[in-house]
Amino acid sequence: MIGGGVPAIAASPTDAIVTTTAPTDGPNGDGAPNDSWLGRVRNTTGDEKFIKTFAICSTRGTYTRHVQSASLPDNTQRSAQARCPGDSKVLSGGVELSSAAAGLSMKSSYPSGRGTKWTGVASNSGTGSSFSFDVYAICAARGHYAYRSASSSGAFGSGVSCPIGSQLVGGGIQTFGSSLTRAIYESRPGDGTDSDTAEDDAWFDGVDRLGAFKVLAVCKTWLGSATAKPRSAPPGAIPPGRKVEMAAPSASSCRCASTPCWPSASRQIARSRRSRCASERHRSSIVERR
Repeated sequence: MIGGGVPAIAASPTDAIVTTTAPTDGPNGDGAPNDSWLGRVRNTTGDEKFIKTFAICSTRGTYTRHVQSASLPDNTQRSAQARCPGDSKVLSGGVELSSAAAGLSMKSSYPSGRGTKWTGVASNSGTGSSFSFDVYAICAARGHYAYRSASSSGAFGSGVSCPIGSQLVGGGIQTFGSSLTRAIYESRPGDGTDSDTAEDDAWFDGVDRLGAFKVLAVCKTWLGSATAKPRSAPPGAIPPGRKVEMAAPSASSCRCASTPCWPSASRQIARSRRSRCASERHRSSIVERR
């Protein structure tokens, strides 16, 4: 497992807050965060919602995982960085908060240091307690990787695609500003410029209120891909290195993909779900779990 993400679970950006998107231990039970992806979302609505997580898996290559922990006192915003060793490059990473309590939020999770580390930012607003968070970096000593980004300030969501001929291995979001209450409602893989509909060549992020943020995608490239003749992109696809911005969804629509949204007793729930790596095709694949 080399990466993953969490899509939106609600119709409105203010209805859900991502508190964790990070690697974790899965079915092999070895205690290492190397075969599952953990997504944790705080539901601020009175209805039951379904969370879906993505795991990006690879059957080839050698990868290392590194973690940096940080404290998160009340009424503060803190950052931490997990670094890749030597000359290795960061493929993906994540942030895991120690709790999904109201007032805690993940502010940023993105590649930094020219592809040598992963940065995470979290905030604690009025909880009355001190918490902590972990920042993860998944690194590779070999391979060629392109880091693409797109900035946005006038939309709730935006995306950036990988170059034609490359494949998504990870992505993240960097938000700007000192607000403790601004939050992320999705950070996930998506479909970009290639000819299929698989969510394997673009990255999408969404925030709960307008303001500056940057979407970042990490793309694996192969020798010759930069000079290969580009395939024609389907209508409406995101041009390589370009962004697409999304307005806030209508409150009357329910964003649960193909899974129906069922109302339940009015309450706030926090739910986590692991997306396990299964059998993959050559190179890598993205696995969805609900």
